[in-house]
Amino acid sequence: MKRFLNLGRRLAAGLLVASVTASLTAATAWAAGPDRLETPRGAHLAVRADFPPGPGPFPTLVLAPGAGYHMDLPVLAETAAQLLARGFAVWRFNWAYFTADPAGGRPSDELTPEREDLLAVLDRALADPRVARERVFVGGKSMGSVVAWSVLRERPAVRGAVLLTPVCSRVVAGVPVAEFDQSYPGVADERRPLLLISGDQDPLCAPSVLYRLAALPSGPVRVAVLDGNHGLEAPAGSVDEREAARRHNAALAATLVADFVAAHAGR
Repeated sequence: MKRFLNLGRRLAAGLLVASVTASLTAATAWAAGPDRLETPRGAHLAVRADFPPGPGPFPTLVLAPGAGYHMDLPVLAETAAQLLARGFAVWRFNWAYFTADPAGGRPSDELTPEREDLLAVLDRALADPRVARERVFVGGKSMGSVVAWSVLRERPAVRGAVLLTPVCSRVVAGVPVAEFDQSYPGVADERRPLLLISGDQDPLCAPSVLYRLAALPSGPVRVAVLDGNHGLEAPAGSVDEREAARRHNAALAATLVADFVAAHAGR
């Protein structure tokens, strides 16, 4: 995971301010999930698995959070709600560092523990008889999309991936510089379905770079650019206007994810 070293340090240094600051501010609103999962290294994750009525097995999305954007914040919570309403199972979780210390926890430099976290949740989901093992997707927001990509490339049986607010560029002297080769290595070789959703004012994934990234894979790719920043939130306006925009974007992103899973789940 050394290729992610710079990203992990940027996250730990607080350079993803829009995502991390908003998430940590909301940390007090997070309630521990009903389940705890122990990873192979002995760390513990808060995990929430939601299933539609019935015995299944159901197509399933395993959804990773952002660096500080926990599983109960709007984009991830609304995505889970819409998928559940349409007959899909969803597994969400919080990173071990966030589960242990929501206010002060930070990701590792190389994201190796975070990769283990996601793999632990994925393997737990695959062991559940209500999960359709051949119809499992992985996804994540921001840093979670980077870790989900690593897991997608490692696990050929995974059906496809959802990359929410991916980390694809950085701004240098006012100009966006592509960094998707570091975050999503091997993207040009990927043939499984992908969904990429970003904000048009996201300093970590400029739309021009996002479209270049989306053009590389040889498989089916859906891409959407919404009105917002890295948190899919409006950076300007009154409190009420920003809240309305946040809810609108969360619902829109969730609809796009649910449509994507429905299209490629093979039901």
